[in-house]
Amino acid sequence: ISVWLGLLAPAACRGVHIAMSGPAGNEPACAMKTAEERRWRDLSDACYRNGGAYMDLQSRETATAGYLLAGSAVAMAAWTCDKFLRWTDDRGKGPARAESIIGRSFLLDTLSLFALTETAASALWLYPGHEPGQQAMPRRLDVPTGIFRLPNDPVFPWPPRSLLERHYDVVHWTEP
Repeated sequence: ISVWLGLLAPAACRGVHIAMSGPAGNEPACAMKTAEERRWRDLSDACYRNGGAYMDLQSRETATAGYLLAGSAVAMAAWTCDKFLRWTDDRGKGPARAESIIGRSFLLDTLSLFALTETAASALWLYPGHEPGQQAMPRRLDVPTGIFRLPNDPVFPWPPRSLLERHYDVVHWTEP
């Protein structure tokens, strides 16, 4: 959202902070200029092929998925826990390691929050807006941009800095 605020109302936006990789910009895949950028594109494509079915389902069948999650505590628990455990940077040690990082109480708190507030279905409505054509930036973002690049993202690998700098006015870069 902050990227779009910067694109649509740059005079009213002092800066943008990005902490999750997303669209690298408006270049087609064939415009990747370096070997590192092409490796990132291939890795990103592989990650999507191996774990992106949830996004397709939640983007295209939002209401159906929402009713399934809202109508069954077991379905909601299985779906939500699978995503947390799959998306945790377990350094290749598997779900048991991911669970030890996240903690069972956090998972139960998250499930309780969705169940008690009956928001499992409404939480999915951000996905229809995640179609690739809707995510591509129409032009370079010239608003000052800070990047907080978490390492080892198992879902959305970060684009190389060279690619991000072509599409954003990167003034701050942090890699913890």
